[in-house]
Amino acid sequence: MGFAIAEKTLAAQFNRPGHTIVDHHTWCFLGDGCVMEGISHEAASFAGTHQLGKLIAIYDDNGISIDGEVEGWFTDDTAKRFEAYGWHVVPNVDGHKPEEIKAAIELAKSHDDKPSLIICKTIIGFGAPTSRVKRMLTARH
Repeated sequence: MGFAIAEKTLAAQFNRPGHTIVDHHTWCFLGDGCVMEGISHEAASFAGTHQLGKLIAIYDDNGISIDGEVEGWFTDDTAKRFEAYGWHVVPNVDGHKPEEIKAAIELAKSHDDKPSLIICKTIIGFGAPTSRVKRMLTARH
């Protein structure tokens, strides 16, 4: 978030018509554990309030946190929460399809008046049928 604040501040100070010196995006990657923490509420609210339009967050929504599966105890509607904070939200992106991710990124970049959240639905261990994580999840059921 700090880089997004710096980008907006420096762009306002140094950019002039025909001379865009500061013009970049700040990226962050979030997981389920990140978005359920209280600090994410504060940071998301701040970014929306201050219209940090060059901030793009990619949320890996796989239903898993460091403590295990989040179903049953993380009931947040993350898309609606971020929209309420003033974010542009790109929901329901298949995080296993590069073309969908690319399209979502281009859409997010076109909304520079507010921060963007790209919600990528993924399956942990996808494409690695013998992964340790896959075995762990299968053993739970």
